[in-house]
Amino acid sequence: ESESDVGALHADKWFHEVLSANYIPKGVTSLKVWIPIYCEPGKNGLLIVPDSNKREWDYTFTTNSLGHQKPVILDTPLSILVNTPPGNMIIFSDRTLHGGAPNRGLKTRISAEITLLLESPKKLPLL
Repeated sequence: ESESDVGALHADKWFHEVLSANYIPKGVTSLKVWIPIYCEPGKNGLLIVPDSNKREWDYTFTTNSLGHQKPVILDTPLSILVNTPPGNMIIFSDRTLHGGAPNRGLKTRISAEITLLLESPKKLPLL
């Protein structure tokens, strides 16, 4: 069991805000795709705070030893471990609170993350 490899609860939107206002262009929506390649469902994987994308959360930033800023949530929301077998995927908003669960399994969890940037649909001409 390793707590050092666990990603704390955060919303990707917070990283976008600290990196720069131009990181995600206006009119573009950011989604995260999380894919477990190897995990033990119920023992490790992805934590999600249900309905967290529907409200604003208090957070601040800390600076790590390499000088990178990292968001830190100030609230203590209740998260759940998503039961996701390897090969399935979860797609969620950049406002969704999520993080890595402590590994309660016997082997290392391996997952992949992809950030999708989707242009907002343009108005269709009237026919």
